[in-house]
Amino acid sequence: MHLGETTAGLVGGLPLLRGVPQQPGRAPYPELMSRALVEEARRRGADLLLAGGDISAGGAAHDLGEARRILDGFGTHGQDYFVVRGNHDRAADNSTFHTAFPGLTGSDGPGYFARDLGGLRIIGLDTYVKTGNGADAGGLGPDQLAWFQARLRETPDQPTVVFGHHPLTVRDSVFPVTRGQCLERRQARTVVDAYASAPGVFLHHAGHTHRNKRTVLVRAPHVTQQEVAAAKEYPGGFTLLRIHSGGYALNHYKAGDLAARQWSERSRRVAAGLWPHHALGRSVTDRDSVAAHDLSGVTPLPPLSRSVNRGQR
Repeated sequence: MHLGETTAGLVGGLPLLRGVPQQPGRAPYPELMSRALVEEARRRGADLLLAGGDISAGGAAHDLGEARRILDGFGTHGQDYFVVRGNHDRAADNSTFHTAFPGLTGSDGPGYFARDLGGLRIIGLDTYVKTGNGADAGGLGPDQLAWFQARLRETPDQPTVVFGHHPLTVRDSVFPVTRGQCLERRQARTVVDAYASAPGVFLHHAGHTHRNKRTVLVRAPHVTQQEVAAAKEYPGGFTLLRIHSGGYALNHYKAGDLAARQWSERSRRVAAGLWPHHALGRSVTDRDSVAAHDLSGVTPLPPLSRSVNRGQR
């Protein structure tokens, strides 16, 4: 989402890559695109929304507050939508994120949590438990990693979606792959080893790379890692997970709002025109796929609270 950002395409501060600003007089593109995402997800019938980090561009209280107002348009935080931190959300005062999204963790720990929703377990990870500028590898920290392993050992067969900002691995990138693009290597191996012993886990959702990319984890082939393109720029959308008793489908949708489409086309020029080759996905299966998995134990959720919230407004 990157609320507060004013120029798209400053990829890791690389020289010679000129960014793309919004046209004068138009709404800031992170706000515009985030609102369009919420509306489109609601229109497509999404029951839950997972916001996988970098909610803001720098952790400023104003930007996180605006992000909260936008996401509240989908429903109730901690019930209809869930949020984790990315490296951009770690301001000098780390309390700003929890001020904007209080009650994030319950009794689990700072920045990470597990929730059971109709038999489907959602695990949210904080993948940058450190200070830094985000150029280094992501890290969970020993407490969070031990907590995560323990949760999977408790109920290894429960259908589980894990989401966090940094991917476990980055493959087949148009741009050079640096250590800052994924989780620290040893911790990533530990996570995958935990997946290998937990047949219920079927999806690891990540952002950070701003691209659509489907990767089957070789050491845990029942788990798909799905990197999802950023909402704020081309292609300007989200990935919808549909769960059935015998498996699941992942489909990427662009926001249909006209102003969002206009900005999406404008931001195609990011990275000297290479951005579509990176962000959209190098093949159709990077953004649209179907996989078999036993999800017969997952039950439908009750009606969303967001319908009540809209009526109150």
